[in-house]
Amino acid sequence: EESCTAQFVQWAGVEAINGDQSGANELVRVLKSRRDATIAGIGKVSGMKVHTPNSAFYVFPEVSETMARTGHKDVADFALDALHNSGMSFCTRRHFGRPAPDEKGNYIRLAYSGIDNAKIEKGLSRLADWVSSK
Repeated sequence: EESCTAQFVQWAGVEAINGDQSGANELVRVLKSRRDATIAGIGKVSGMKVHTPNSAFYVFPEVSETMARTGHKDVADFALDALHNSGMSFCTRRHFGRPAPDEKGNYIRLAYSGIDNAKIEKGLSRLADWVSSK
């Protein structure tokens, strides 16, 4: 009788840890490249501030200055206007739970797990162009 994780799942975990890591290493390399392209692109968008993550496939840029530059006070309105004017789609902070009581600013979420570097660069370039046109 077992009261923990099933034995076959435990053996799968052992293999995942001790087995061939080439697939995992390649995935980490690709995600780091996408992360770096995302961070570089965000750096070209006036007013956006972001910390470089060490182990995620998304970023949460703070966009209050960018919103002010484009004449927005509501982050959802900013997201919709960005979509219409730059083709760039992103979620707002509100989609990921209630903000912490001491959390200040307006945040969006950009995920880079399922998009290649060329599309990341193109999308963020279009967003930067739209913001700078304001």
